[in-house]
Amino acid sequence: MLSLQLYWNYLIVYLAHSFFRKFSFSKQWDISSFLRHTTKKE
Repeated sequence: MLSLQLYWNYLIVYLAHSFFRKFSFSKQWDISSFLRHTTKKE
């Protein structure tokens, strides 16, 4: 029972970490593309 709980905790932490990493990466990509568009307009 305890091992199953630890497994679920690890799975949740891993999914959360990967999700936040993807979210931050997409945000950085959006910011870089936005900067490129603004520089192209200028």
